[in-house]
Amino acid sequence: MKKKLMIGLIAGTAVFAAVFGAAATLNGITTENLGAESTTVAACDPDGVSTSYTVAFGATEYEVTEVTVSGIADTCDGQDITVRSGTSEATATIPTDAATSVTLGWTPLPAADIAEIHVLIQG
Repeated sequence: MKKKLMIGLIAGTAVFAAVFGAAATLNGITTENLGAESTTVAACDPDGVSTSYTVAFGATEYEVTEVTVSGIADTCDGQDITVRSGTSEATATIPTDAATSVTLGWTPLPAADIAEIHVLIQG
């Protein structure tokens, strides 16, 4: 019985150590700051892109009606681009005419709600 208990404790300790070690590799995430980190993985555009917005006054507040993604590398031509922020999302295909920017329209989103924007380019 003692042998089974000892093997169980050793196995449990090994699993705990493996999980703790994996969690330690999450860079800035701590128990006080649990969440997900983001990083740029740019296969077709290694220097990234920039975004700007078209803003108009809606019924009661300023709203973002379009987003322009600029600085798109030519190697991304013909690939799909998706832009998402909050509840709004827009998708288009990057033109193959050497354009370096794409403007996408979406359901108007209150300007105050733009906290993060996510751009995905995929072939």
